[in-house]
Amino acid sequence: MLTNTRKISFYKMCVTSFVAFISVFTINNGYALSKSNLATDESGQLALLEPFKIIAGDKPTAIAITPNGKFAYVISALNKVFQYSIDSAGGQLFLERNDISTGKNPVSIAITPNGKFAYVVNLDSHDVSQYGIGDDGVLTPLGTVPTGYLAIQIAIAPNGKFAYITSMGSSTTPNLESPNVSQYSIGDNGQLTLLSSFLTGKNPISGIAIASNSNTAYIANYIKYGLVVPYSIGANGELQAPISSGQSAGGYTTKIAISPNGKYLYSISDTQAPDTDIFNTFLIDNRGDISITQQSYGGMFKASSITMSPNGKYIYITDAEFGVIWEYSIDVGGIPSPLNPDIIQTGETPKAMAITPDNRFAYVVSNAEGAVYQYMIKQ
Repeated sequence: MLTNTRKISFYKMCVTSFVAFISVFTINNGYALSKSNLATDESGQLALLEPFKIIAGDKPTAIAITPNGKFAYVISALNKVFQYSIDSAGGQLFLERNDISTGKNPVSIAITPNGKFAYVVNLDSHDVSQYGIGDDGVLTPLGTVPTGYLAIQIAIAPNGKFAYITSMGSSTTPNLESPNVSQYSIGDNGQLTLLSSFLTGKNPISGIAIASNSNTAYIANYIKYGLVVPYSIGANGELQAPISSGQSAGGYTTKIAISPNGKYLYSISDTQAPDTDIFNTFLIDNRGDISITQQSYGGMFKASSITMSPNGKYIYITDAEFGVIWEYSIDVGGIPSPLNPDIIQTGETPKAMAITPDNRFAYVVSNAEGAVYQYMIKQ
């Protein structure tokens, strides 16, 4: 359960958020004409930009930003990629194109560390769409590559050499009892070449993250008591045997993230009870193994994403049930602490979040509203 302080904070927000939106904004087709009351006092806190949201197609699910911070891409149920330019001064998104086709039901997107290529995982067509990224941010289709059955998430190694896509089943076994990771090398031309498919057992995969040194992959399993398992990565980019049996995350693990310095891993677990999602902090040792250092009931009702700021100082968790973002600072020991206040309103059913490389601006995809909410990050 929430602590008394966090309960008061959350319910106060719920009661006052509607009043705040009316008093702060004059609404005109969903755009804010005034944001005078949005300033925050603590570094890391989010404050809505003006305009506070921009269209993103029908039921958008994910967002990615190029490493140079100039462009953002959002995928939607329209089977399209929406391309935006990012204003370097104010952080506002400007829609450039909305006619870039994907496969059927795109669910995740990732960009290579050099900013030259983008990949979109398509759930219903069981493939990944490949794109080249021009200097102007325009995507050039490079064809598709098959994935496993019901592919969900993509992670690219920080060294830019390999990509990993999680699926509910293998391409040869189209069922839900053979979850696996399809492993690809990334060519100089951006083309993915399948190396192999790595079976992870019978537990559904809910998340994957690659260590900053590209030597370890962490896989979260959606089972009753949660499990995060570290796997070593060979020189050829393929997953090896587990480093250990992993660590329990206390509930159905849904999302994981790794700190930029590679020392800490964070996870969110769904206990399937109101008010009790679990927020875990793990220490990563020199072998890549993990040990839990803090486990707390974060107060989330339905956490949908966990995002670290590129400087490693803050963590943000979107709550799909109440349309809010939980905000945390990270101390020198990797332990998160709620900011004060620790929540801010966002769009209905937030699905994903992305932060610019300079840590100045953040964007949250609202699935129900077909929009992206725009924020500045207090410095």
